[in-house]
Amino acid sequence: MTVTHTNGNGHHASPALHRADEVEDLLDAVRDLIVPYIRAADDAAPLKKHGQVEDLLDAVKDLIVPYIRAADDAAPLKKHGQVPVNADGLSANVLVDSLKPQELVSRLKLSLPDGEGLGKDGLMSFIQKILQYSVNTWDQGFLDKLYASNTPVGVVADLILSVLNTNLHVYQVSPALSVIEKVTARRFANVFGFTGPRAGGISCQGGSASNMTSVVVARNSLYPETRTHGNGSHTFILFTSAHDGEGLGKDGLMSFLQKILQYSVNTWDQGFLDKLYASNTPVGVVADLILSVLNTNLHVYQVSPALSVIEKVTARRFANVFGFTGPRAGGISCQGGSASNMTSVVVARNSLYPETRTHGNGSHTFILFTSAHGHYSVEKSALTCGLGASNVWAVPIDSQGRMIPEALRELIIKARDEGKTPLYVNATAGTTVMGSFDPFVEISKVCKEFGLWLHVDGSWGGPVVFSSKQKGKLAGVELADSLTVNPHKMLNVPVTCSFLLTNDLAVFHKANTLPAGYLFHSVDESDDVWDLADLTLQCGRRGDSLKLALAWIYYGAAGFEKQIDHAFDVAAHLAQIVQAHPDFVLVSSDPPPCLQVCFYYAPGGHLSDDAEANTRTTADMVGKLIRRGFMIDYAPGEKGSFFRVVVNCQTLKGTADGLVKGLEEIGKEGR
Repeated sequence: MTVTHTNGNGHHASPALHRADEVEDLLDAVRDLIVPYIRAADDAAPLKKHGQVEDLLDAVKDLIVPYIRAADDAAPLKKHGQVPVNADGLSANVLVDSLKPQELVSRLKLSLPDGEGLGKDGLMSFIQKILQYSVNTWDQGFLDKLYASNTPVGVVADLILSVLNTNLHVYQVSPALSVIEKVTARRFANVFGFTGPRAGGISCQGGSASNMTSVVVARNSLYPETRTHGNGSHTFILFTSAHDGEGLGKDGLMSFLQKILQYSVNTWDQGFLDKLYASNTPVGVVADLILSVLNTNLHVYQVSPALSVIEKVTARRFANVFGFTGPRAGGISCQGGSASNMTSVVVARNSLYPETRTHGNGSHTFILFTSAHGHYSVEKSALTCGLGASNVWAVPIDSQGRMIPEALRELIIKARDEGKTPLYVNATAGTTVMGSFDPFVEISKVCKEFGLWLHVDGSWGGPVVFSSKQKGKLAGVELADSLTVNPHKMLNVPVTCSFLLTNDLAVFHKANTLPAGYLFHSVDESDDVWDLADLTLQCGRRGDSLKLALAWIYYGAAGFEKQIDHAFDVAAHLAQIVQAHPDFVLVSSDPPPCLQVCFYYAPGGHLSDDAEANTRTTADMVGKLIRRGFMIDYAPGEKGSFFRVVVNCQTLKGTADGLVKGLEEIGKEGR
């Protein structure tokens, strides 16, 4: 950060800040790295995303640089102890234009179009409003919370992460970032005196998440039986308080950023068909950049007024799309689908058994039910909440991978007869491997019969609600007590962006609120909560809802529908050519229920009965595909692992054709 001290009349001079100039300079430099990075992927397909990114970056830079410069220019004036008045006699308060929530709702006029999007002009107009009505944390007067403004380097870091748009869960799709986290965490641990051979750490989304993880690790390490069986007879007690050298500068930074791009998986490339997400979009890059510049915590309205309104309005509108139309319908953003699902488990337990908020699980042995093909985050949730992973019961599925309602009913009766407490059912809209949609209407009837909480994990398949052709797969989803949807998957919104939606947001507040008097100062007793962290398990919260809001403004619901319909067309095309090919056996239905196409390599149409041999063949071919510019995944099946190809909204039919051709040639090489 550049600081210049000016001397005048022998008095102590306030330093002049030049952060706006630094941001502008670094943005120009990093743009020269990321635009060619995206262009390389464009050149391999008839796309022009790099031009869009460059255009939008230039436009948004013209908004954020003056925003930061205003704070720089106001810094020397803070010594007067009051806000200066401009030539028109109006207060020139750079820090914030303070408004009550309902007045700000009126000023922002956030409209999420049902039809066509508003494009670049509508996007820039709304971003201007966001900056106008946000707390400018770059201002010297922001002394309110345990964080402050970002730095120019921090803005660049967020921009690079937005361009990479990958999930740091497995090394295969995030090699550079995995190495960076391991090396950085180890070095950071060393600084604090952790010098053992396995010293290191993990990054978490905020201090609350880190602290919660530490509690789970402590319990599961000291009492390992709790991993599978829950807290059991233990009443655990937690104790707490009653109350190296010079940096490398710009050149070193740009050199390292170049290495990150060089050794990262380019998710903008057409060949990335590996996971349930893909590249970012030009609008998504802008959204991440705005969040980086604002650098505020979406925990209380006071420090994040515009983002609080955006989350409330966007979540309510999103909930309405799924049929949640009650007076308190809405939702909260969470850091990923696993976090949304875990929050739903906590809300279910605390709502149906409110005494657990203060006294824990007590004598209850709670049972969670999920599809045999459900996401592993349900087990993680049980492990975290002290329920025990073995108390998650898998419900059998039918030939199409859907939960069998009658089997669910039988398991609930079995649990009850064994003296356990059936609590929660996790149904799925778009399973991770096969993309199946459970029968929500029938499952809801079973849940109502026994008084269980019904949650739908629509992390993957939820966005089909925007497609008139596909939304029938979600029939009955509005009967759920809660619903997870991840726009960062099928809608190509930046990672991470996840919502937990409900028909009654007051239930979330009653389940999760705590009296943190140092933070929550609202005296409003109404159900219309504006300090949004009080609805969640988090304190530190990024304004991820902005990513969906800006995409919705730019593309509109009609734009989302076109993207989804295109992706389903490509998935159907891939399934057809696999089905017709003599050397493959299609595992998915034709057409597939979602965007995954699963199949085996079976020369001449004959699949070996040796499951281990099939798995070796599949894994070997997947590895060889990378050299041909394709990255796909594989999943376990009855006859060994099969290919799982995930089509996304930007995949072209020619890419599907090329993938099949590549696999065909690799197969012939191995014969």
